[in-house]
Amino acid sequence: VSTDCPSGPAEILEGGKWGKLVPVGDVEALAEAIAHKISSPMQKSRLDVCERFRMDKVVAQYIDILTEVVNG
Repeated sequence: VSTDCPSGPAEILEGGKWGKLVPVGDVEALAEAIAHKISSPMQKSRLDVCERFRMDKVVAQYIDILTEVVNG
């Protein structure tokens, strides 16, 4: 569950495919989405999409980019 702010959530959740996006500032929609997710959690098999956002993978990507920039 995320607010649909301009940078990030829609891309990460692929437009709502992997999680609920609610309008920024809509407290009721956010609360409703959280309550719904608590009562019907995502299947473990669908959580595999989160693998690409693990800290070790993201840090490795940053290091690769910074190394490329430094080494030109």
